[in-house]
Amino acid sequence: MSDQMESNEQECKQQQERIKKLIKQWQTNGLKLSDNNSVVDFVFVYDYAVRKTCTKKGNKQTFRLRDTQRVAIMTLLTSEYKNTLTQVSTGEGKSLIVTGVAIAIALCRNEDNKCKKIDVITSNDVLARRDSTLSVADGGLRDLYEYFNVSVANNCSQWVDERTQAYNAAVVYGQLANFQRDYLLDEFYGHNIRGDRTMDLVVIDEVDCMLLDRGINTLYLSHDIPGMEMFESLYVFIWEKIRSSSIGSDEFDIKESVKSAVLYDLYGAISKDDLESIHSPLKDQPSEKNALWDHLIETKVIDPQGRLLMEDKIETINFKPQLDPKIIFYLRNVVKRERRIRLPEHLMPFVDRHLVSWLDNAMQALELKRDEDYVVDQDRIDTCPDLHPQVIIIDQDTGMDQISSQWDGALHQFVQLKEGCKLTSQNLKAIFISNATYIQAYKKATGVSGTLGSETERQFMHTKYKSLQFVIPTAFRKCFYLKPTQVFKSKDHWLHAIVKETQQIIQPEDQAKVRSLVIFCQSIKDVNVIRRYLKNALGSQLNDNHIHCYTRDYEKFAFEGKSLEVGHVIVATNLAGRGTDIKISEELRDNGGLHICLTFLPKNERIEEQAMGRSARNGAPGSGIFLLCEESPTGKKWDAGKWLSMKEERQWREKQRISRLQEDFRTMEHEQNFFDEMSIYYTELKQELKNQKREDQEIKTICDSVLDIWALWLDQTEDHLKLTYSYHHNFLKHFRAELGLPENMADNSWMTPVRSVALAKHLAQQKSSLPGACEILKRVIDSKDSDLYPAAHYYLAFILIREDFKENKPKFIQILQKCETILCNDIDMHLSFYCKVAHAASEHEPTFCVVDAYKQQKDNTVKILEYFIGSVRALLGSHYCSASNLIEAGKEEKKEKNFLKKAETYLQNKRLEFARFQKERKSKCKSEQTPKICPEQADKLFELMVEKKCITCRLNDTDTIPNRDAIIQQVANEHRIEKLMEKLKIVFGGNLTEEQIEKNLKKENLIPCTRKAFWEELRNKGVLQAVKGGLCSKMKCVIVLESECDAEPNKLNSKKLNRENRIKIEDFQFGLDSFDRENNCMNVLYNPIYDNMSDLLKQKKIMFSKEYVIEQLGEEEYRCRKEKFELNKIAQLNLKKLEEIVKLKGSCSLGKNDLRRANIISDSEQGSVLKALIDQKVIDANGELSSNYQKFSYSECPAYEEPVMRVIGRIFVAEIVKRQWLRAAQDANCLKAINLLPLKPYRDLLGDLMAAHVISGARVTEDAKLIEKETQEIEDEDERECVRKFLKSRQAVYAPRMKKSEIFLDLIERDIRKIPNTVNISTELYTFDLAAFNHVIDIKDAKSSWKTYFGATFAGAVGIASIGVGIFLIHGKMLSFGFSKNLLLMGGASDILYAITTILTHSKFTWADYTRQRLRSAMGKTEPIEMIKTIYKLCDSSENADFRKTINLAIGLERWKRQQGGQINKIHETLLGRSVKQVGLINHQTEFHFHMQLHYLFQDFSSFILRKTKKCVTKNFTEIRKALTQFNELHGLKTSQDFVREKLNQLISHWAAEGQKWVCAIIDETTLKLNEIAGTGGVPLTQEIADKGIRLMESIFNYYEVRMKLVRVTVTCIREFLLGLENHANPEDPIAKNIDVEEFKLFQKKMMADIDSELERQVAKILGILRQRIHQVTSDQISSLANVNSEMYTTLLH
Repeated sequence: MSDQMESNEQECKQQQERIKKLIKQWQTNGLKLSDNNSVVDFVFVYDYAVRKTCTKKGNKQTFRLRDTQRVAIMTLLTSEYKNTLTQVSTGEGKSLIVTGVAIAIALCRNEDNKCKKIDVITSNDVLARRDSTLSVADGGLRDLYEYFNVSVANNCSQWVDERTQAYNAAVVYGQLANFQRDYLLDEFYGHNIRGDRTMDLVVIDEVDCMLLDRGINTLYLSHDIPGMEMFESLYVFIWEKIRSSSIGSDEFDIKESVKSAVLYDLYGAISKDDLESIHSPLKDQPSEKNALWDHLIETKVIDPQGRLLMEDKIETINFKPQLDPKIIFYLRNVVKRERRIRLPEHLMPFVDRHLVSWLDNAMQALELKRDEDYVVDQDRIDTCPDLHPQVIIIDQDTGMDQISSQWDGALHQFVQLKEGCKLTSQNLKAIFISNATYIQAYKKATGVSGTLGSETERQFMHTKYKSLQFVIPTAFRKCFYLKPTQVFKSKDHWLHAIVKETQQIIQPEDQAKVRSLVIFCQSIKDVNVIRRYLKNALGSQLNDNHIHCYTRDYEKFAFEGKSLEVGHVIVATNLAGRGTDIKISEELRDNGGLHICLTFLPKNERIEEQAMGRSARNGAPGSGIFLLCEESPTGKKWDAGKWLSMKEERQWREKQRISRLQEDFRTMEHEQNFFDEMSIYYTELKQELKNQKREDQEIKTICDSVLDIWALWLDQTEDHLKLTYSYHHNFLKHFRAELGLPENMADNSWMTPVRSVALAKHLAQQKSSLPGACEILKRVIDSKDSDLYPAAHYYLAFILIREDFKENKPKFIQILQKCETILCNDIDMHLSFYCKVAHAASEHEPTFCVVDAYKQQKDNTVKILEYFIGSVRALLGSHYCSASNLIEAGKEEKKEKNFLKKAETYLQNKRLEFARFQKERKSKCKSEQTPKICPEQADKLFELMVEKKCITCRLNDTDTIPNRDAIIQQVANEHRIEKLMEKLKIVFGGNLTEEQIEKNLKKENLIPCTRKAFWEELRNKGVLQAVKGGLCSKMKCVIVLESECDAEPNKLNSKKLNRENRIKIEDFQFGLDSFDRENNCMNVLYNPIYDNMSDLLKQKKIMFSKEYVIEQLGEEEYRCRKEKFELNKIAQLNLKKLEEIVKLKGSCSLGKNDLRRANIISDSEQGSVLKALIDQKVIDANGELSSNYQKFSYSECPAYEEPVMRVIGRIFVAEIVKRQWLRAAQDANCLKAINLLPLKPYRDLLGDLMAAHVISGARVTEDAKLIEKETQEIEDEDERECVRKFLKSRQAVYAPRMKKSEIFLDLIERDIRKIPNTVNISTELYTFDLAAFNHVIDIKDAKSSWKTYFGATFAGAVGIASIGVGIFLIHGKMLSFGFSKNLLLMGGASDILYAITTILTHSKFTWADYTRQRLRSAMGKTEPIEMIKTIYKLCDSSENADFRKTINLAIGLERWKRQQGGQINKIHETLLGRSVKQVGLINHQTEFHFHMQLHYLFQDFSSFILRKTKKCVTKNFTEIRKALTQFNELHGLKTSQDFVREKLNQLISHWAAEGQKWVCAIIDETTLKLNEIAGTGGVPLTQEIADKGIRLMESIFNYYEVRMKLVRVTVTCIREFLLGLENHANPEDPIAKNIDVEEFKLFQKKMMADIDSELERQVAKILGILRQRIHQVTSDQISSLANVNSEMYTTLLH
């Protein structure tokens, strides 16, 4: 026996030695697959390696290759075909086959005698990382590769340097998209990521999916075309129209209607039928209508499509005298139409090509369903830095998330609008490669799959890919039983059958036969429905731990790495069908194995086989069944013929798909040929520009412009791609001409406007290129699309200020004012987008957490636009000045100005030792807390500055506003004011504040019909009286939030309002609730924003009389708190007296001239319209509004009707309000008619004039000397300096300054991220970057030239020598003192001071200036004291350094909140209320609103944590940068990269672990405190308990230690990271030499970004976990939401 063992051992040793020898031989000489013996040897060695590495310790049975695997490997290795595909059934060990082939080829040599390179394409990154990095024990394959000394890696990293290193390996795993990305980056951009890696062999897992389902899929490298983001206005327009008109209308009619609306907005397009609006009889006179249409085309007023061509030809229309005025009127209105779609001219052809498909896709977006076609969720696989929910497409075949994919044709954008997600730009193909094209680029391709599909599909792959295909039989006989298929006619019967089938499998009569089953569903929605149905039907019999869902690929499969026991139900999408290895236990195997239930018919046989293939694997038994649903109104179940017909229909669809695939492949090949030619041209162009010594940024801009034009051209010629090769040949022959590119790239007129701006901005930063940059920007500004490009105006202003500012000043002001107007319009546009999208939000989608990513996107965009407005206003000095601004500026700490003051204070304290403690305390208190300017003093100082003309509000002149008078007339027409220009000149006679100007305008009584005038007239006539009971004797009231009644906590002697003195609901009502039928009167509000008293109380507001509030608070405190109060008036309206009033003062009669306001110019037309108004009794013969007027109808020209009615509404507004009030007893809403009367018309008038830049707001004078002189009157030095600083910070950039300044451009990102509550703004910043609007004009002290320094030094030296000589001569009595004083002493001092002043002011040194000051000193005219003062001011001056702060002063961050906050909140409330009803929570609103309050409370908490941790990381950036630099210098770049990444991973993992502890601590505290409120659960949720719960959670979230814990953890982790770098000293390492500085900078920058983004991502994840846990514990202990509505609860947790 022992001899036999020794013999076996000896034989084993010999075998091992032979194997080692073979492996060494292959590594040295290569493996020769042409030799059959070598192939046999390899398979033998590989089998031995599998036994050694894959057999687990302790297993009695040795793991080895099956015969089928050996056959597969040998066949694939010896195949002479370029493409070889094999079908290996599921569970037969495809991974080992792939690994064997990869290792064998890696051991081979290519023609250059180098080792071959193998790329292994997997279906996802998870598999690629697993197989390439994990050991066999952990489920990977790395041990096998190491056994053969074959290097293996993966390309899944987001870091380029890691991928570059990975490609050095012999075998690289990864997704197809990863390989394509790096291939394009190398081939097109020359990044050299792949190095010299050859494309010898590709091994494809799931090859059928890659070549059939995704064969024509194309990978695009990101190339965003500037201007595509402007399509948002069109998308919103279409979506709003379709969403609001889709109910109960014909789809074709809707699309035609929307199409007409779009074309009218874009082009002013009209149709023949629209001509009937000009003259109704044309409807019955088709010949006349055709004649008019032809006339308009012939005169080139419109084109044959009805689009407006030449606006200037409208006034010269000469068709028929009686119709001409009407035609001109109609077309003039078309020209002046309101434009809501804003698109540049060069993208209009793109609109024409795609408008129809966009309309179709907008309709389709309505039909697509969440959780069926897509999900709305965060990126769970960490490929996107944006943490907002987004629309993620679900692959119907595999069930996998397609994070990086978008639907084409704007369909994705419409779904984003539908769901309220961030809107992305539509992408066009520019740099691309298809899956099939990439795979065919390899010398050889090998593929394995569980199924190669139907005969049709196999034939297609054989024809298309010239492939050898073979099927490997299973190692074990298949023991699978398919039960008879059942097709049901209703969902209910279908669900019942699924429950019954489940019951039979997991709860059979014979308990010894209990099995498990997988239920495959078509969509996530079906999974949720079936799971819920099973829970309800089998709730008591089916344990929660025995029913599992698998719907998303980021989720871990419940039975990964362990065996499936009996009694389990898995409900899943197709995600569980491909690549999911379900191992079953021995008990389940003995009981009959796994059962598969397919609840839908897959669209092809391969998907069907993949699903059914989860059962009966490796010889185990199994079964399956189809339970399908095809709805029909009659019967319960279809007969067997239905199943056959469904399969026949599927086969027919499959053939159609293959047919389309062939056509798509032809198109794809043409596209690829075009792209190959484009690549050659692109490379040549780049080299040509480099040879011309162009700068990198200029080269990039030009090349990007070429790609823009290429992408648009390719989109335009899509139809041609389906033609013959001749078109392709012609294209190559005339490549440049086809694309519209010039032969000489010095001509940049071909570039798109945004690219032109980008080029001009770059050139503008070089002094020598300013003229060229100016010419480019003027071309953009002079174009029709000028208003779309505020960046062009902004950067032109930069050029003007750099060129010759004195000459360019008026133009500089004009261009910036125009820029500000455009930016303000852009803000209004983006705010309107949100309102429209929110208004058109889906009503049938139940959701708990409101997705507000689109709102956040608009918010961020507005903030960036406001930043640029702030910059413009800072440059012009036009940002608003007020006393409150002066108070804010005065809140800085007091600082002792010089050493003398400090010494004086010290001596006083020494002298008064007995009161030293008190003095020091007072001194400290004063220095730290006392503001420089107290609020009471600020008003007086501000009025003083206005009086002294340091602050002015003026009427701008025509130099800066060339069309000023026309603008004023336009505003006058809008407000119905006569001779406004004359009135303005009178009002602006003196220097006044805006309040004073408003008062003076009121005195002129320019607007007679105002709300105040209407109210006062009714009051004087006794129609309005004080309400009964003396509650508000003067009719004035104050409405406050209940919380604002308390005294202000931070203010001494602040008083509170006694709630008992409020106007109570039992004492007072208004609106319809107050109607006194007997006396025919009711109580009304001056500003009716509340319907009744109950409405006011619901908003937790209280009403007081104004007299009481002033008396209680005092005048001063009332003035300070006034902004927080709502001022209103209340009165009793006597309807009887109102009816007796014949005519109100504000009313007037309608005459011919008034019709001019409706643009009816013709005298005869005016007469006809006036006569028709009288005939229809709209007005009487005197022009007064008739008592029973109706809507005006005018068949002669229907286009007149609406404008005329608008004029009537404005002229008779007071009368209309009166008549509406008379109807208030029947309809309370009629009381709101008073809103037709302007509330503050003079402020609106001023606002319109200021918005048009006719009037400048309160702004600081440009005269710096005046400021210095007039502020001298301020006695207190601190106040004086503060006022001066305040004024200088708000001066225009062109105001004279002591120091010479340098104007330059700087990036905006740093400042934007500092704006409060700015989160996830990267995508919006990228949009501005793409639009070339990413730099802000900045100012810094200019640098002096060496000539200036040399001249100043010389003057100083001469001055010192002069003083020395003077002293010597005076001491030696050689010259008189008087002569020496002026010539030598004062002259020398003057030289020194001149030198110092020249350097400090950065002025240019000239000998003429030096000689002039020298002569003045010799004549005794110098004033050294004044020069010393000037020097002191220059040393202390920070006027330029603070310019970025000046921008921030001018931003006005509250605009979003002020204009839209209330409206957005109301919309949210409406949506939330709607959601409550839809998801069946009518009877559980307390639970719902409790969790909603908790949700928003947690949002605030999360914002704080994110902001603080972000700030913490930013603060440590300097230290991290320094540590990285030192480490790199010591160890070199390679070591730095590896070690630092390791330390970064440790930092992140440590932080995550501490974060988990933090979550647990909060949950423990929450659980403990909730027990005190509601015990351990089971108590019904009352409002009282809900309020207590929210207060408890507020106390936890607001607790300082809880909030700061994560911040401290962040600090600790960063410190440990830094210490790790410092302590890693290895003396053996040589000091790094020849460091690649640029590469290190890139690495350093990347590391800083990674630390920032990774920590931000981890913070968001930890907060997400905490959110889930908080809702779970509150549901368990307080609300029971999980039981009330499980769907809502599930949504909440995800």
